[in-house]
Amino acid sequence: MILGQLTKTCRKKGIWPALHSPYVGITLVSLSRKIANLELLSLCYYLSKPGDGPSSYNGSGDHGLQDSLRDEINSIEHKITGLDLKTFQKL
Repeated sequence: MILGQLTKTCRKKGIWPALHSPYVGITLVSLSRKIANLELLSLCYYLSKPGDGPSSYNGSGDHGLQDSLRDEINSIEHKITGLDLKTFQKL
């Protein structure tokens, strides 16, 4: 059920279905922010009731998916290289 929620939320944010080039008006920063701020809640979250005892999801209700997405985004952002305006300041 989390996949359905993920797809629905990505559609709302305009990042699904996959975007086609040219990517007019889309930057890496804006795309990563959209992904990092997805609102993901599993069916478990909606069906659970206070006092039900231990549940199979973490307290955020997304089975840890949001944290995983943020970790992946951070990892990708640190690997990106290319044009850097600081390079021109040295000239």
